[in-house]
Amino acid sequence: STDGETFTTLGDRYPIAPGTWIGGKVGIFSSSPNIVQGKGYADFDYFRLQSPPQKIDREALVTRNNVHVEAFDTLSSLSVGNGSFTFTVDATGLQTFPEMYASGVPLGTYSEWGWHSYPNPKSLKQEESWQNFDFRGRPELYAVQIPLPGRAHEASEWYRINPHRMHLGNVGLELTDTNGAQKGANAISNIRQMLDLWNGEIISDFTYN
Repeated sequence: STDGETFTTLGDRYPIAPGTWIGGKVGIFSSSPNIVQGKGYADFDYFRLQSPPQKIDREALVTRNNVHVEAFDTLSSLSVGNGSFTFTVDATGLQTFPEMYASGVPLGTYSEWGWHSYPNPKSLKQEESWQNFDFRGRPELYAVQIPLPGRAHEASEWYRINPHRMHLGNVGLELTDTNGAQKGANAISNIRQMLDLWNGEIISDFTYN
C-alpha cells in the first residue's frame, strides 16, 4: 500500500515506517514479527523517487560562500588571481601593512613568470637527492628528503625549495596625518571587506581616521 500506514508482504499486513536512504533508495520498513536479526531475513521493501532534473543556480551556490572580513586578522588575508597571477591583500584591499601580516598569511604578489633560485655554490646535482626504491620487483629512483648530514642532504634541501616563485613586491597605501607622520592600522576602522568568489573581486570599504 502507499497510504503510509501498511504494506502487504508474504500475505500479511503490518504497520510501516519510512526508513533511511540506503544505497540511493528510500527504505520502507515493516514491524513484522518475522524479522530475525542475523538470519538474513526481514520484511522490507525499497522504492526509487523519480523527479525531473533540477537546474542548479550556480551563482547563488558560489556567492553564498563569499568571504567577509571586518577586522585586521593576519590569518584572514584575502587573495585574488587567475592561475597565472595572484595578489594577496590586507583589510585595506591592498598591501598596506605587510609587516603586520608577516607572521600570518603574508601579503604577496606572485606571477607564473616570476621564478627565482638561491645560489648553488657547491654545484649540487639533483641525482644526489635520489634514492632507489623497489617498485614491483624493479628499482625506481625517487627524489626524497635525506635527513643525514652531507651532500645528499644539502642537495635534497636545495632542490626541494628551488626554483620557487618570487614575491614581486608590495602595493599599498601611504597613510599619514596632516603633519606627514606615518599612521598605523589603528587609524583604520569600520572595515567591510568581501571576497566575491563568483566575479573574482575583492571589495574593501573602511574609514580612515
